Amino acid sequence: MSPTLKTHLTSLEKSTAKHPSAAALKIPHWAEDGVFCGWKTITFSQFLNDVENTARYWANELLQRGIKERDIVGIWVKGVSYLDAVQIWGIARAGYIPQLISLRLTHLDVVYDVLKLAGAKAVVFDPTFLQTLEADMVALPVVDTRSMSLENLPLPQPWVPSEQSDIVMIYHSSGTTSGRPKIVPLTARWVDHAIESVEPIFRGLEGQQVVASHGSFCHIAAAMSLMGCHGLGHCVILSKDIPPSPAEIKSMVTEYGLTVLFLFPLSCQKVCGRLA
Repeated sequence: MSPTLKTHLTSLEKSTAKHPSAAALKIPHWAEDGVFCGWKTITFSQFLNDVENTARYWANELLQRGIKERDIVGIWVKGVSYLDAVQIWGIARAGYIPQLISLRLTHLDVVYDVLKLAGAKAVVFDPTFLQTLEADMVALPVVDTRSMSLENLPLPQPWVPSEQSDIVMIYHSSGTTSGRPKIVPLTARWVDHAIESVEPIFRGLEGQQVVASHGSFCHIAAAMSLMGCHGLGHCVILSKDIPPSPAEIKSMVTEYGLTVLFLFPLSCQKVCGRLA
């Protein structure tokens, strides 16, 4: 038995217990007519509540279809919205192993290949990308459960890794080396270390930091950033565009308190050049 290992879910629960009303995320908000209205604050307690509500839904839907706890469930979404984060965290909270599929994989045969390679029993997909998904496994569209009353459905007991080798999540490589994406399982030991490794980045900074997300939660970098920031009680702000424009960055800094910006090197060069 390993000592308690940190995961994205334990990080969220820890910070919710300590700072329930603190900002966990700031998300783009649009009016009904499509006009951008700035960023809306999501507290830690609200994020946890949305994750648990989604967990109730997916535990019920998947169990009815014979998908057991700790089975692998593919998630094929853009990974850039709050709803996407809620789906990923919620399916994990329901007791399943999320396998994240990037929408950069647009060829269905490649997607099926990656799912089968990991042993996925089901896949949840973005219905704005495909209306239906015909696969030889359970395939269900993403459902926004945030406004649904699901208290009548049981909330599974939280899964906690018992061994360092336990799989927490599964990602995949780009496939540029071999021409075929490879499975990248994240073990409990790896996730625990990744969360711990974020702490030195913020050492010496006072108060809650507001950190810009850098990419899709279907990619390891953005997911680890959210996990690590939440483990320390910091807030993550989601940009409208990836990468964010210089004008958007200025707005996030001056109006919404952005203090830490992560960018990939090429994006950093472009943005800094335009900000100069």
